[in-house]
Formats: sequence, structure tokens, C-alpha cells
Amino acid sequence: ISTDNTRSRTLPDEFESYVGNEFFGYRLYNLVTDVSLKVRFVRITYADPEDKRRNFTRNGFFAEHFESLAQRFNAELVPESGLDLEILDLVAADEIALFNYMIGNTDWSIPDQDNIFLLRFPDGKQVPVLFDLDMSGLVNAHYAAPAPELPITSVKQRHFQGFCRPQTQWDALFTKFSGLENEMLRMLIDSPGMGRGDRRASAAFLLDFFDTLASEEERQQKIVANCTEFPGT
Repeated sequence: ISTDNTRSRTLPDEFESYVGNEFFGYRLYNLVTDVSLKVRFVRITYADPEDKRRNFTRNGFFAEHFESLAQRFNAELVPESGLDLEILDLVAADEIALFNYMIGNTDWSIPDQDNIFLLRFPDGKQVPVLFDLDMSGLVNAHYAAPAPELPITSVKQRHFQGFCRPQTQWDALFTKFSGLENEMLRMLIDSPGMGRGDRRASAAFLLDFFDTLASEEERQQKIVANCTEFPGT
């Protein structure tokens, strides 16, 4: 593994961009919450011991182990069958839902623990943590598609999948994300593994989200009105 300019084998640029775009997505999630997987971008050299001319280098990133994240917060991993909605951290759940809406990701579920794992904190709360972002509109992989039961046909379209609860603090949620706009766009400028086209496309995609947050009418129509019934209610 290195950060030098080792020769890369020719492959379609889109595959390299997927890695950089997903890495950027994880970094965005780090801005939303500290209870998120840390990532590190790398350039990985694959060496052919019999012919160095066949060596090639690819983008990649390391993601923190679930257990390491749990240790950082003195928390415990919850078994897949261990979800307890009575002690679920609903603020964290709301943040995950809006984050996934922001990046155009519908490949997740807290009740099904689909690309979600849970941490039990010392106060007893279960906190959901998101992983695996490659099916999002932010990454825009050629194989990505929205969840089939949803009324959208592309991952570049957004659909909100958060819970409907009378206690949801929508204004606080929207304010938090709106306050991250400048930092997220600054992060985009030098996030590794992204080409100029990736940066332009990601900036446009994110700005469309922030335009929605800036409009009370659009927030209500596109987000609040599309929430799903809280399980068990």
C-alpha cells in the first residue's frame, strides 16, 4: 500500500470513482455524528511476484471495525435480533434517515438491520450506525437501484424513509444539516479518489438537497410527508 504514483492498470474510470465517492460519503457521515465508522483512503498496489511489469495500483479505503467503534464509546454490539424499539435512540435514527435521503440511499433499514448495526451505550440506549453506501446516488454506481417497493426509478432520485413520530424535532434536524452545508462542500474540494467530474456531480447533488432544506414547503412535501409509520404503532 502506498501513496505514490505507481502505474495503474487501465480499467473504466467509473470503478475507481465509486471508491472515492463512497469514501467521501463516509466522511460526510462523520460530520453528522461521531458515532460513525472512521475511514482512511489508500492506494493499494497489487504485485505480481513473477513479473513486476504487471503490477497495478487501485483506489481503496479502510473502514473501522464495528468492534473498534464500540470500544471507542465503551459500548457493546447488539446482536442482529436484539433491536428494542423502546430504547432505540430516535434522534440518531432521524439523523440516519435524513443522511440517507441526502445521499440518495434507500438500501438500509433499522428494523431489518439492513446495512445498519446497533450499539448499546452505557445509558442503555441503542444507537444505530450506518455502513455500506455504494447503492446511493452519491456513489451512482452503474449497478445501483432504489429499493423496488419505492416510487422512484433511479438512485439519483431521493425518497425519505424516516419514521413518523409526533416527537420528531424536525426544525432541529433540518437546522443541524443546514449548518453542515459549507463544511461538506469544503470537504468535497480535496477528498481523495475523486475526479473533477465526480466533484461537480457530487456538489450538484448535495446542493439540490440543501435547496430542499432551505424551502419550508419542499421540506414538508418531500421529507415530512413521506415518513413511514413507526413500527408497532
